[in-house]
Amino acid sequence: ISGDKTEDLNAQLRASNSEKSEILGVVAHDLQNPLTSIMLSGEILTDLVAKHHYDSVPRVVDNINVVAVRMLEIVRNLLNVNLLESGVLTLRQETFDIAPILHRAIEQYAPAARAKNITLHLHAEETRRMVLADSQAVARVLDNLLSNAIKYSPQQKNVYVRLQPAENVVRVAVQDEGAGISPEDMKKLFVKFARLSAVPTGGEHSTGLGLSIVKKMVEAMNGRVWCESEVGEGDRKSTRLNSSHDQRS
Repeated sequence: ISGDKTEDLNAQLRASNSEKSEILGVVAHDLQNPLTSIMLSGEILTDLVAKHHYDSVPRVVDNINVVAVRMLEIVRNLLNVNLLESGVLTLRQETFDIAPILHRAIEQYAPAARAKNITLHLHAEETRRMVLADSQAVARVLDNLLSNAIKYSPQQKNVYVRLQPAENVVRVAVQDEGAGISPEDMKKLFVKFARLSAVPTGGEHSTGLGLSIVKKMVEAMNGRVWCESEVGEGDRKSTRLNSSHDQRS
């Protein structure tokens, strides 16, 4: 092997090792806090039950649900990015109704929204809308879009989820009332491990993986994802998937 090729291989190995170290750092940092929170919440819950303070139990359970969802999001994103980049993840083409997946995603993130007094709104022009994609991948995409919207929204705001069918496609838009995205940040919004100027509004942690996974998954399903935003006016992230010709109710 020539000297130039050896140097290229060494550079690739250094980059790979650096990325693995970054991923391990993400795991150690981002899972430590939620695990600690769950342990503390468990202790508080045990104490409340022992003292018969049942009125405070729902609040503690909500907190456990919030941090559990955060941990699940971190683990799924790390697994998904590994599968996507290794070429192991194969997405299926199946016909399914996207509406129930939207409802489940909103239910899953309701505790996180309540913790910040954020109201979630679902606007669907039809109660049934068939798409041609991979149902599990679509669920992961919606998870990440909703999580991102809640994470970067201030207290007492709204997050709108809209299902908008059009000719041969179905568009799902998630709109928040956060600080918006600058033109500089917009260029790297869907880039892995990108560090943007915006920060989560409730002290949440961001791995920088969620939106990069959204982009890869949507494009692997022959769809498109994009963001529209103005600084100070929030943003709207939209994904467009192919619709199925079978739209029978």
